[in-house]
Amino acid sequence: AADASTRYVYRVDVTNAPGVRALVEEWHLTPTGTGTRVRWTFAVEPRGLMRFLFRHGRRGLDKSFDTAVRNLDRRLSGTKA
Repeated sequence: AADASTRYVYRVDVTNAPGVRALVEEWHLTPTGTGTRVRWTFAVEPRGLMRFLFRHGRRGLDKSFDTAVRNLDRRLSGTKA
C-alpha cells in the first residue's frame, strides 16, 4: 500500500524463509530541508531459534538499515563515502 508517495507498507502472510512465519514493513518518508527523513518499522512473527535472533539482534538490524539508507543517500547524491 502507498499513501501519497510518503508512506509505503507491505505485509507478507506466508513465507518460505526458515523460522519466519510472517512480516510487515513500513517506510515513512518526510521531506526535511534538502533531504528526506526515513522512518522504518519492521515487525516479524518468528519461530524457533529466529525468536531469539530477532529479540537479541535488534541493534544489528537497526545499524544495518541505517548504513543501507546512508549508502543509498550517498549514491543518489553522487557523493563518496
